[in-house]
Amino acid sequence: MKFIEVAIIYKIYPYKSKTLFYIFITGIISILVFSITKNISNVIMWFLINSIVIFIIITITFMFSPAKEDRKIIRKIMGKIGVK
Repeated sequence: MKFIEVAIIYKIYPYKSKTLFYIFITGIISILVFSITKNISNVIMWFLINSIVIFIIITITFMFSPAKEDRKIIRKIMGKIGVK
């Protein structure tokens, strides 16, 4: 939303095309996954599955981020918990 606002008002684009594409793809994947999990009727299972999905999405988002700093952060955290 902020991207559109900045583009319209200031006629500049705050993201590179690769980063913008990445943002759209991760957003679409998140919407699809959560639209599937919303049909779970058991509240406890819904909570557990959504918690796992959020963790996976955040991890994948950092691992495949176009920003090198993001990839370094997730590798550092995964190294601390013993995952390589």
